[in-house]
Amino acid sequence: MPQYSWIELAIMLFIIAGFAVVIWRGGQANPESTGRLGSRLTKVETKMTEVETEMEHVRDRLNDFEITLARVSDKMVTRVDLDNIEKLMARDAETSRKTWKAVERLEGFFIENAIKQRSGS
Repeated sequence: MPQYSWIELAIMLFIIAGFAVVIWRGGQANPESTGRLGSRLTKVETKMTEVETEMEHVRDRLNDFEITLARVSDKMVTRVDLDNIEKLMARDAETSRKTWKAVERLEGFFIENAIKQRSGS
């Protein structure tokens, strides 16, 4: 067996230890070799599938809501419609008052004429 000095043995031991550390850490640094990357990607894919399913459900509900809103808005009365109805009602009320006054005048005229005709005859 050849004679090595302690320094040479220390250097060889240091080099072998360095290789061991690099191989050991290299295996941990590569997540695919340990399966961590694959499991993480599977979890991400599963979560994305869940999110896509939920988004489709939300999209369907939003479409249903839009259809319902369109149906309701066709039947819904707006503030402008209410203002127009109030204006028409005010105009009709004024016409009714004028008509009632005209009827009262005519009634008074007919009553006066009837009284005059009975008194005069």
